[in-house]
Amino acid sequence: MKMSGTDGATRPAKPLDTRAHRPIRVLQVIDDLRRGGAQAVLLGLARLRDSHTVDMHVATVAPERDQTLADEIRAASSSLTILGGRGFHDVRTIGRLLRLVRKLDIDVIHTHLAVADVSGGVAGALTRIPVVTSLHSVAADRRTHPPRRRIPAAYATRRLATEVLAVSDAVKASQVSELGIPWGRVRVVRNVAVGPLSLPRDFRPEAKRAKLGVMHGTTICMAARLASPKDHYTLLQSMVIVRERRPDVTLLVAGDGHRRAELEALTERLGLGSGVWFLGTRADVPELLCAVDIVCNITHEAEGLSITVLDALSLGRPVVATNIPSVAEAIEDGRTGFLVPPRDAASTAKVLLRLIEQPQLRKSIGERARTAALASSDPRQWWNEFEETYRRLANRRG
Repeated sequence: MKMSGTDGATRPAKPLDTRAHRPIRVLQVIDDLRRGGAQAVLLGLARLRDSHTVDMHVATVAPERDQTLADEIRAASSSLTILGGRGFHDVRTIGRLLRLVRKLDIDVIHTHLAVADVSGGVAGALTRIPVVTSLHSVAADRRTHPPRRRIPAAYATRRLATEVLAVSDAVKASQVSELGIPWGRVRVVRNVAVGPLSLPRDFRPEAKRAKLGVMHGTTICMAARLASPKDHYTLLQSMVIVRERRPDVTLLVAGDGHRRAELEALTERLGLGSGVWFLGTRADVPELLCAVDIVCNITHEAEGLSITVLDALSLGRPVVATNIPSVAEAIEDGRTGFLVPPRDAASTAKVLLRLIEQPQLRKSIGERARTAALASSDPRQWWNEFEETYRRLANRRG
């Protein structure tokens, strides 16, 4: 098609920008598909999105780990691609990611965790596509990584990310200090409860308890990876004290990790036997949280803002958690939950026994927790913050 200019000459019409007439195409890049906080956030984003405004694709760097999680992500997103990276410095991953970005005509890349931050950051730099990086844990967590992993990840966050988001105030403060980036460059988009989004409409806690075989006594649950910084050791030590007075109490340990064999052996040495059940990786954690009486999140050092804690609070369950900065943002000690000192089995057991022996206290704490959680966090508003970020960056690119 041609059009006339003011001088009577003809020139080609300016091509239409098709991006203005389609949803924003976002590629979520994450290290792996093992159930954890970052994976829960990604799945929550996929489930909450409006497909008319955001076309969301997902790529995982490492080979598939959890088939059920992969299936959930496939169902909630537009596509899932397994890049099949073999290590932190596998340059083939970046090549595959570049081809995927171009094939899908991506507008914004959103990265989660260290390897994804690097590969997604490089892909964004080479294609001039804006990159959003989410920081899910405090700086102390990255310090445990070897330098060959830690240094590139820090560089990617400092230099390759267009925008940096943190899941809590504590995560922002620690990462700003660690990375040496301006305070104003990191924005907090606080985690919210996303687990309840997957609860069946007709879910009944009593039926779940019956299926689990915990109809009698008090049931405690800790759902987390069996790895640092989670402190299952202190929780098991506290269970020795608890079961001396209340042998009808059962602890459900949901999750898996490299410390499982060690923790199972410790359970036997402590004489806890049938009082502790190791359930392995579960796809039904929100249902477990609904079915138990008390939820624990015991850790030996600071970490990010636990999705399990937020889910439990929003479901009206009393939470006993280690007093670390991120969790203290979500729990008012003694009113909406209980905070205990790190590595203190005696204090943990004391709080657990108080809740076990006072059902009315469990109920009142749970009700206040649910009210506070619903008032302070709205999943739809949480999603809107991400969508506005994607839209602003996509428009800037256009």
